Amino acid sequence: MNVRTISVLCLVATMGWAGGARAAVGGPDRFGYGWKDSDEAGVTYSWDDVGTTACVTLNDDAESAAVPIGFTFNFYGTDYTTARIGSNGYVSFQSNPITSFVGQCPLPMNLTGSTQTVNLAVYGFFNDLDPNASASGPSSICYATLGTAGVDQRFVVSWENIDYYQGSPAWGSDPVTFQIVLYEGTNEAQVNIQESGTHAGLPRWDDNTTLGIENIDGTQGLSLCGWSTGLPIPDSYAVRFVASDSFGILPGSQSAAAAPGGTASFDFEMLNFSGSSVTVALATSGTAGWTATPTPGSVTVAADGGATSFSVDVTVPAAAGPGDMGTITVTGTSGPDSTTASITLYATHGDSDWQGAADLPAAMQNLTLLADGEFLYSITGETIDDSSGSPIRVLSNKASRWDPTINGWDDCAVADLPISVTLGGACVMDGHIYYVGGLTSLADADAGTPAFFLEDLLDYDIATDTWTALTGPTYAVMSPVVACDATTGTVFVYGGYVDVNQNFEAEIPSDTEPDLGDTTVALFQSYDVASDTWTDSDSDPAALALINPDYGFTSAPVAIFGREMVLTSGSFQQQDETTGAWGGYITRSTNIYDIDANTWSEGPMLPSFVSSRAGVVFRDQLCVVGGLTSDDAGALIIIQDWWCLDGDAWVLQTDPIPDAIYSYGAATLGDFVYTAGGTDDTNALVATTQRWPSDTSLPAAADPVICAADGDADADGDVGADADADGTGDVAADADADGASDVRPDTTGDGTTDTAADGGGGGGDDGCGCSVARPAGVGSLVSLLLALGAAFVIRRRNS
Repeated sequence: MNVRTISVLCLVATMGWAGGARAAVGGPDRFGYGWKDSDEAGVTYSWDDVGTTACVTLNDDAESAAVPIGFTFNFYGTDYTTARIGSNGYVSFQSNPITSFVGQCPLPMNLTGSTQTVNLAVYGFFNDLDPNASASGPSSICYATLGTAGVDQRFVVSWENIDYYQGSPAWGSDPVTFQIVLYEGTNEAQVNIQESGTHAGLPRWDDNTTLGIENIDGTQGLSLCGWSTGLPIPDSYAVRFVASDSFGILPGSQSAAAAPGGTASFDFEMLNFSGSSVTVALATSGTAGWTATPTPGSVTVAADGGATSFSVDVTVPAAAGPGDMGTITVTGTSGPDSTTASITLYATHGDSDWQGAADLPAAMQNLTLLADGEFLYSITGETIDDSSGSPIRVLSNKASRWDPTINGWDDCAVADLPISVTLGGACVMDGHIYYVGGLTSLADADAGTPAFFLEDLLDYDIATDTWTALTGPTYAVMSPVVACDATTGTVFVYGGYVDVNQNFEAEIPSDTEPDLGDTTVALFQSYDVASDTWTDSDSDPAALALINPDYGFTSAPVAIFGREMVLTSGSFQQQDETTGAWGGYITRSTNIYDIDANTWSEGPMLPSFVSSRAGVVFRDQLCVVGGLTSDDAGALIIIQDWWCLDGDAWVLQTDPIPDAIYSYGAATLGDFVYTAGGTDDTNALVATTQRWPSDTSLPAAADPVICAADGDADADGDVGADADADGTGDVAADADADGASDVRPDTTGDGTTDTAADGGGGGGDDGCGCSVARPAGVGSLVSLLLALGAAFVIRRRNS
């Protein structure tokens, strides 16, 4: 349907809500508007019947021509006699040339240069609504001027039985009914919510529903958004936006994160819209042990729109654990009147720097990074072939191992995969690495050959350094969500791009080839190691429950905690049923699978739409690292932040990734988060390895050990790494011919580990068939995504 632009750090809401309850009043904004809802005396939910005499017919993401209000309405200091009605649930006093929906939570939101935001408006139930999508009866958008001029005249616009935008197939009907009322004389606006739908204003695949007001350039405004399962939009609910005649704190709510023992500073302003100056005393209260200090202790604010700044410093207790939360209420008091604002502060995993570790043996993107508790493993991915003079990305079958005791990668320590593959998924369980899904070749438009799916499940036995091809999944997949459950010996494979017709040709649909079928259909598969058998939701729907039967997921970070599997930030592909265009949809949802009960539930939403996130388990929390988004013009933006899930909150960590890199591997080894490889902001592949937090005990980086083409450390061309020259592959790299695997290749035959890659015992490499080299620069590249087709362009919802 439409391109999605996001607010990357949309944690701060403009609502004055604290302690799990919704405030009944809020504001003021800088102009002097405040709000109060139907929990406050003087505001009553009352539905006005506008009839069907004056109605507008609007398509998805559309706005009406100007319609008469019936009187003069003053909004942010300017008089208006006409208004425009938006299909996405707003009344605006200017033309907004939108062609897509862009969530605006919180208000004000000044997206400079954007043509897809709505300004100078009253937002009634602002979300991605589509008047043509309702499957539960007729829908309408009608308006009328009611009442008696000079007495109770009001302009009312009603949206009745309006559904969210639906994908194809439909995501599920959830219609809403609401209206916006403009009052003559008082110049107040009210939103009446008759039915908020079963989703009750919560995020779907778009930004949160917004009720609010905003000025002409997005610099002043108020909103109620950030709805949650504990605080959904009620039915029969009203919010009125009124001129303030008192003082208040701006913004009404702020959130941040800081390391244990660290302090975060929050800047506020005290605004005064009364007719006389006011002195306001400041105080704080909140979670025990979290100290909060306002500076100064009181402020004097001039009359009629005066503003005075102050700050509040909040310190996280030194003993706070990651994800612990402190809530602080800031109270301003003058005589009998008071106003409040709220602060939420989360404890992070600490404050440190990212630290460079040894480079990979070669620059690589889309590698799979795993850990077994002792080593890191880099499995497959894409490297560079520049032999033709035009560098292109090629698939790899290489596997390497990083040893933290020497800070070095060893290409000889792990057997190569039996086939080159990329864009699969893998997990570690009981001394084995299981790799499933992906592509074993890319499409060649000139030759007319398609890409092909990996058919088998590949099993790497870490102890014997051998790969075995096991029975492949019922449906081959690309970019699946893969996790191992050691308790039951199960490999879970959720979603991915699915080989629907089971011919192993990757026929991914795109706008140029819309009828191909291998898209992200809803599919859940599992592999039982003990019996070497697969189960899938298509053949046995009762065996494996789906998150949603209408669409699948791909490329989602995942982890298993106890008896629950948690996946988040997945994406999926769907075709617009009207235009036939294919679009990629990025979600913020977190989904939790109860392994024993075979049921799914929802977890907390991520704060932003970001694709290509890497996931790790760090200190018993699922953390998502980096990723990609795009600006309003479609240009890619590399995200360097990382977030960790603690209970019901995603917590932004203190230290961003230092380099702008994406499509890397990520894993946790010991008490460190690692990233390796990837693509930088010049579209060049990189070989860098980084970890967090920094640690002075890490040795200086050793040069990578790069094996010969045959993977044979003794250079005799034997099967496997046959260092003892008996004609068979050794268990690993057994250079001293004792029949057992050395800790590292011991090519001197003395039974001890050589330093780095010492093939001849004298500091050289004569006796192992290895070479020690730094990867060369890779220059400009041909994108794998383009090689696969237009379906892989990062988009929000493109129609």
